Amino acid sequence: MQMGNITIRQAITWANGILSEASIESARLDAEILILHVTGLERVQLYTRSEQELGAAQHARYTELIARRARGEPVAYLVGQKEFYALDFTVGPAVLIPRPETEILVEKAAAWASSGAHVLEIGVGSGAVIVALAKERPDLKLFGLDISPEALKTARHNARRHGVSDRIHLFVGDTLSAVGARFSLILMNPPYIARREAYALSPEVARYEPDVALFGGNDGLDVIRKILSMAAGNLLPGGRLLMECGYDQQSSVTRLVQAAGGLRLREWITDLGGIPRVVIVEKANG
Repeated sequence: MQMGNITIRQAITWANGILSEASIESARLDAEILILHVTGLERVQLYTRSEQELGAAQHARYTELIARRARGEPVAYLVGQKEFYALDFTVGPAVLIPRPETEILVEKAAAWASSGAHVLEIGVGSGAVIVALAKERPDLKLFGLDISPEALKTARHNARRHGVSDRIHLFVGDTLSAVGARFSLILMNPPYIARREAYALSPEVARYEPDVALFGGNDGLDVIRKILSMAAGNLLPGGRLLMECGYDQQSSVTRLVQAAGGLRLREWITDLGGIPRVVIVEKANG
């Protein structure tokens, strides 16, 4: 796009063409999100100010962002945030971009946790789950860990951003091996993609999102196996583990739960697409 006077409407039309040629399915929407980011306008103003001209700096910045999006860089990383559970979260390349299906963890935890319960999230990433839960249930005592110090920086930032940093205790750790306490509820969205299936991922996921948050070994179950083998020792009597799983992992995870000591399968929860997405595991009596 040549530098010079160009309106918001013209810029969006140009960007839509560039992104469509790059096979970006959400080309028009992405073009609009990025223009809003560059100009600071509200969505309705795309129409009320469509003939407003971009400044030179805005023009240059928009051109740069469209080029990066055309190469596959996720919009969430380009604008630095993603909505989750009706809240905006800061995100960057050190953390997985929150997905809508993961909201199930927050919904169920908020509904099931008893008053004042101790809740642990393993692999907090951006902090989306634990921060959303803190907003929903101010009475809970919340703890979170992540193997990545950079991810924890983002989580702490988001906790401060939403005014809950005083109620969430975050620390570096690798799964339950770093935990010496027991909880009423443990939440986790583990890396569950099989390494052998990396070729099937969209380029923007495979190229830009962190491997450590995506891949769970050759069959995708490495971290899930580890968590299930240790979970009973970190759950209080009657405590529950809520864990997101891959679209084709129901049978495998069910077998792992049955083989693990001290646990019993309570139920599977399907996502909006009808896919068994979250497994609910309970500490067995005795």
